[in-house]
Amino acid sequence: MGVKRLAISLTAALLLPVVGHAEAWMEDYELGQAAARQTDRALFLFFTGSDWCGWCQKLDREVLSTPQFNAFAGPNLVLVKIDFPHRTQLPAEQQTRNDALAKRFHIRGFPTVVVLGSDGKVAGELGYMEGGPVPFIEHLQRLPNLKWRPAGSTPGTAPVSLASVGPAPQFNGAPLVAPKRYTEIHLKGIMGTKQRPMVILNDQTFVVGETARVRFKDGQLKVTCKEIKAESAVVLIEGSREPKEIFLQ
Repeated sequence: MGVKRLAISLTAALLLPVVGHAEAWMEDYELGQAAARQTDRALFLFFTGSDWCGWCQKLDREVLSTPQFNAFAGPNLVLVKIDFPHRTQLPAEQQTRNDALAKRFHIRGFPTVVVLGSDGKVAGELGYMEGGPVPFIEHLQRLPNLKWRPAGSTPGTAPVSLASVGPAPQFNGAPLVAPKRYTEIHLKGIMGTKQRPMVILNDQTFVVGETARVRFKDGQLKVTCKEIKAESAVVLIEGSREPKEIFLQ
């Protein structure tokens, strides 16, 4: 084992009692990767512009800073923040590392969350979604090849499948707000960059060409994002043959 790898492993081991709590965000990808591997948790990479990106701040305020998310994340996630501030100058070495990570994971807009399994393989990507921590956690739980521990347990607890956890766990006894019921496909936001725009349709974030199931009535509906314009998105909705243009509300 190289000296650098040994140092990272020892530092990660020292941090284990701390990163067991969701409030303990890390800024070092390699330390986070080592901690995720040692505790069999997923690695949660939050690419953000903390002092200028409004959607990043909304995601942080409405989801990532809530007790519900903390209770879920503690035993399940190692949290790493990869920041790209405008008003604050990062140390040159950290800026270089962050730029390299953005290139490695093909980040084109903020906020972007990349989730990796403890084996280091990418399980999925998320962005901001409306509704607070409940739909966000539900989306996390649907990512493939990941297992989850009950909220409030310790990282040493054996992870279980989503079917065993159930669709709507109680976080430390706090009642959860029922997810919003959609009767139409709504365009709720346009974000990202000019080169890689993103849109929020109901409870999901899309880039052009992406297909996903969005919350619709009492179930889900498959939607494909065909084009993103300045104030609208052209989508193909399951059951329809012709694309439909939906305007920003």
